[in-house]
Amino acid sequence: METALSSDSQGCDVHLLELNGVAVAERERAFENLLKDAGLVLPDGRWLELLTARTSAPLHQFRGEDLLKNLCDRGRTRGLRHFFVGTTREHLQSLMEQLEKLYPGILAVGRFAPPFRDMTDGELGNLTSEISASKAHIVWIGMSTPRQDYVAQSLANSSGTVVIAVGAAFDFVSGAKHAAPQWMTRWGIEWVFRLASEPGRLWKRYLVGGFLFGRRVFRFRNIDLPLG
Repeated sequence: METALSSDSQGCDVHLLELNGVAVAERERAFENLLKDAGLVLPDGRWLELLTARTSAPLHQFRGEDLLKNLCDRGRTRGLRHFFVGTTREHLQSLMEQLEKLYPGILAVGRFAPPFRDMTDGELGNLTSEISASKAHIVWIGMSTPRQDYVAQSLANSSGTVVIAVGAAFDFVSGAKHAAPQWMTRWGIEWVFRLASEPGRLWKRYLVGGFLFGRRVFRFRNIDLPLG
């Protein structure tokens, strides 16, 4: 991550991979290729950590909410400039207010609430121009997988900055949604809390996604990703 942040000219797309992301990569070759070509892929899922605990290269979980808070906090001493893309205008306003309350002096230099559909090339071009004009060091993407990941890849390539896709982290930090208790995260059952909170939206993700994730694990098909 330090290497990515030190880059002045070349963009770097950072993706947090969890159970659903592995499931999407299992059924969509384009998404698997995106992850293979990514600047950095971080495991955001307790199961990925547990499954590799006794291997020669164990992984450690990076939760999107924690990564966002950590870099917003530590970035104040380095003058890091942050741009936020995702959710709605109202939720972005709540996110800005919460971040400024938690980390006085944070440099939040821009925000954009995207349409609830795939963005057009023209919209991505306009957003790239906004990001360049803001001179942001980090662009945070808070959307769903895999839509956020394609946007992150596109913006990193076009804007030459670090773009980090963090999923629902915006909602957790702003207070729009409640995060699971830490003990559930430690035991790898955070998904139970999220499913109970939003059953109508998430049941298919965890039912189908869990099956595809398990199939990939038990078939021993490794994804060659730049995991860090």
